[in-house]
Amino acid sequence: MHPSCTSTGGSRAPARASSPVAMSPDASPPALSSLLLILALAACGGDEPTQSGGAPGAQPPPPRAAVAGSSHPGKWEGPYAWPLIPIHLHLLPNARVLAWSGEANMDGSNHSQRAVYWDPAPWPVPGGAGTFTSAPAPGVDIFCSGHAYYEDGRLLVAGGHDGSGIGLPNVNVFNFAGGGTWTRTPRMAKGRWYPTVTALPNGEMLVTAGTDSVEANVTIPEVVRRDGTLRRLTSAPRPLPYYPWMFVASNGRVFYAGAGRDSRYLNTSSTGSWSSLISTIKHPASRTYGSAVMYDAGKVLIIGGGDPPTATAEVINLSASSPQWSYTGTMAFARRQQNATILPDGKVLVTGGTSGPGFNNKSTPVYAAEMWDPATGVWTRLASMSVYRLYHSTALLLPDGRVLVAGGGRQKGVGTQWDRLDAEIYSPPYLFNDDGTLATRPTITAAPASVAYATTFDVETPDAASIAKVTWLRLGSVTHAFDENQRFGFTRFTLPPADTTIVVDPVTGVPDTVVTPPQRLRVNTPMNPNNAPPGHYMLFILNARGVPSVAKIVRLVR
Repeated sequence: MHPSCTSTGGSRAPARASSPVAMSPDASPPALSSLLLILALAACGGDEPTQSGGAPGAQPPPPRAAVAGSSHPGKWEGPYAWPLIPIHLHLLPNARVLAWSGEANMDGSNHSQRAVYWDPAPWPVPGGAGTFTSAPAPGVDIFCSGHAYYEDGRLLVAGGHDGSGIGLPNVNVFNFAGGGTWTRTPRMAKGRWYPTVTALPNGEMLVTAGTDSVEANVTIPEVVRRDGTLRRLTSAPRPLPYYPWMFVASNGRVFYAGAGRDSRYLNTSSTGSWSSLISTIKHPASRTYGSAVMYDAGKVLIIGGGDPPTATAEVINLSASSPQWSYTGTMAFARRQQNATILPDGKVLVTGGTSGPGFNNKSTPVYAAEMWDPATGVWTRLASMSVYRLYHSTALLLPDGRVLVAGGGRQKGVGTQWDRLDAEIYSPPYLFNDDGTLATRPTITAAPASVAYATTFDVETPDAASIAKVTWLRLGSVTHAFDENQRFGFTRFTLPPADTTIVVDPVTGVPDTVVTPPQRLRVNTPMNPNNAPPGHYMLFILNARGVPSVAKIVRLVR
């Protein structure tokens, strides 16, 4: 393992599928060349970002030759030791991070789960300076569960682990208030192992997929009402893969984006119903253990996955008259078991994964991060991690705009030498000037704790005149390469007129006009909950250079 240095990644070339490199679990990635290695040891990083891909289309575009990209590839910090493997990772409404692991962290014979809080150090203090404290446990094994946030900030956790492929029917709810408490609510009709939980516009929670107590696929979705009672969508049975990629569309229905090839809408009202086929992904096979994000209202990006993994990615616009999947830019590296994280500027960061065939090929880890720009469809290769992040790794956007990338391991039948009880923290390019110094960030001095739909509110900031964008990002809740709670949107805003004051000179009696630049923004909230389900969001303001503020967490209420 590399020492815990701050890295911009130039000393490590990710292993490619065409030239696998066998590595011990603590081995460093192979060097690009002796010269680069020497430079890396001197500077602790420095590979130039390169770009690949292009506009959406019917065929996957080949990666482009290296061209000049953003002036900074970002920086990695760490790795830093963690007390467990954070297989399930959540940003709470109080800005703490909640994490739990798998059965290796059980306490006692009652399958009680071990969980921890992590309090990040404030930017720009290195993230490794954060602190850990014990978090309460639910009393059942919630490894391999699904989860998303209720509108009031409680975390609903559906299913769990009673052995490989064997799901629990439990529904547990975590309340972050105070020191945190767990509550058990009515059980589902069947156990679920590897389900997805999706927050609905009306405040209810949809639970789909997973396998039950006899390892059978659970085909009937269930909806958890706001009071914890459940209803089954008995008219909508359909077998779905583990952790299906489910997103609420602008029409209020839930869109199934994969990892299977055929996409449909699920209507969750009454006893439920599935639509006819909407579109089929262009990739000729399923994208198992890839990743997916809804990167804007009604717009979905699916990335990598499959066996052997693909470097391709696809997009669909559900607001189009006839939505169809199409290829967007191709990544520099094929990946599966990677994580995709939406950033405050609307770009999508991809980290980790493996480029080789098989379930979790440890000989071909991908160390370089890549970032997708929805405006161009272009991928930019960024700095490289110090260690591999494969199956069971996680990635979470923090309110300060950095990304926590952690864990990996706990694979059945594989020795603990592959477990990663550590994390790295990535600072994206927007946090730096061209010369590598830290960018000056806009600041939010005040924002309301909660806002309603279809209204406006004021954000106090001394940087109001320089703000170019305001964005919302729902709090992350991620496991198994999919963030079930992540949603993103731009929002309109206006700059109120400057304050004008007439001041009279007390000596001469001559009046003078004093103009005070505006110190606030007037921000529009989303018009309806289909595009932004109720709950807690990170509110960012960004200047003309794309530098984001540290977020304020704001609750969007119905």
